[in-house]
Amino acid sequence: MYTVASVAKTRTKSTRRRKSPVKTEPGLNQQMETSSSTSVTAINKQSKSIGKKPRTTKNTGVKKTSRPEKPKRQVQSFATDEEVTLLPAMRGRIERARREKIYVMSRKSVSNVEQEFEVTGSTGNLYTIHIGPQLSCACVDFRYRRRHCKHILMILLKLFHLPPSSPMFQTLRPNQNVLRDIFSSCIPDPTALIPEELKALIDKKLHGEAEQTDIKTQRRSLNSSDCPVCCDSFEEKAIIDILFCLVCGNNIHKTCFDMWKSARGSNVSCVYCRSPWEDPSAPKKKKKLDLNIEGFTNFGQELGLSSVRDSTTYRDFPHRRYYY
Repeated sequence: MYTVASVAKTRTKSTRRRKSPVKTEPGLNQQMETSSSTSVTAINKQSKSIGKKPRTTKNTGVKKTSRPEKPKRQVQSFATDEEVTLLPAMRGRIERARREKIYVMSRKSVSNVEQEFEVTGSTGNLYTIHIGPQLSCACVDFRYRRRHCKHILMILLKLFHLPPSSPMFQTLRPNQNVLRDIFSSCIPDPTALIPEELKALIDKKLHGEAEQTDIKTQRRSLNSSDCPVCCDSFEEKAIIDILFCLVCGNNIHKTCFDMWKSARGSNVSCVYCRSPWEDPSAPKKKKKLDLNIEGFTNFGQELGLSSVRDSTTYRDFPHRRYYY
C-alpha cells in the first residue's frame, strides 16, 4: 500500500528531473549560435533593401570616345643609305648638324695632326673644338656623354666633307694618317662660315678694343708748386719725365711717383687729392665677358639666334638634365 508521504516524494523527484538542464556538446552550441547570427544579419539586410529602387544605367545610344591624341611633330629625315646602319642617336645628331645654324668663328692649326676650331652653337654659345688624336668639344653634350656631339659632326660634315662611313665617325681617337689626309683636303662649306659683318661684331665683343683714357683736367703750371715727394722744382726741359694727376692736375716727377707707387702697392692714388691714379698712356682694360647660366659666352643676339634650345627633335631622357 502506498501512503500519502511516499506519493508526495515521488512527485517531487519527477519535478526535479524535469527542471534539470539538457546537456549538449560544445561544438553543437557554437554551430547553433553562428547559424542564428547569420540568419539575423540576412533578415536585417533584406529589410534595408526593401523600398530601394534598383540601379539602372542610362542608355543614350552614343558611344564614349577618347580624346584624339595630338599628332607629334614629324621632322623630315635627311638620313642617307650610309647612315641607316648608324645608331638612332648618331643619326639624330647628324641631322641636327646639317640643319641647325652652327657657324665656324676661327680655325687654328696646332700641329700637322691637330686643329682647333671655335664655333657658335644653335643658341649662340661659343665652343672650342679640337680635331686631332683626341676629338673633344667644350659643350655639355660631349663632356657629359663622351660621344660625337653635333658641333664635332658639323666640322666633319661641312668642313672636311666626310661621309658617315668614315672612321672619323666611329671613334674619338682617330689614326694620324687619317687626320693628315683630311687636313690636306679641307674645303669649307660657305654655309658653315660666319659672315664677315657678323664676325666683326663678335670680334669686337670677344676681344675688345684698346681705348685711350679721356683727359678730364688740364695740367697745372710747373711753377705753381713743387714736387710733393722730393720737394724740388720742376723744369720745362724735363717735361717728359713729369706726370700729372687727371683729377686735380698737380704735377709729380716720374721717378718720385714710381717710389710712391711701390710704397702704396696695388692701391695707387694721387699724392695730393688721394683719388685713384689713372695713367693716360696706358690702354683701358678690356671688359670681362658676361657668361650665361651654362658658363659660356653667348652671341645669340648678334647672330639673331634664340637663347632657348629647340629640343623637339631630341631624344627624351627624363632622368638626365641636358638634352642635345
